[in-house]
Amino acid sequence: DLEAVRADLERWRPQTDVYETPAAVVVTVELAGVDENETEVLLFEDALVIEGQRSIPGCEAGGVYHAVGIRQGPFRLELPLQVAVDPEGVEARYERGLLCVRLPKRTGGDDRAR
Repeated sequence: DLEAVRADLERWRPQTDVYETPAAVVVTVELAGVDENETEVLLFEDALVIEGQRSIPGCEAGGVYHAVGIRQGPFRLELPLQVAVDPEGVEARYERGLLCVRLPKRTGGDDRAR
């Protein structure tokens, strides 16, 4: 559907760090200027999806932009999970413009995502 394709093209992808420890996968997403109430974190069997919206006030009346580098509008981040995670132990916190999601690994099983 053309509308869905257009919506995907208009979304931007925030900068992200992902690392893995023996016990968890940790995802840090740069979301400066995003209201935490405008962000949704979704966990699926094989992926973590973070989506939301960033809206920054425009320039004052009569102002002219000289540079525009801050992405605005809807964003979506899809991260495939290579290991099985325990959905009951997921922790997310938003602090100083960074969203940090800790996904504990599921114990006693296959390391691949299910």
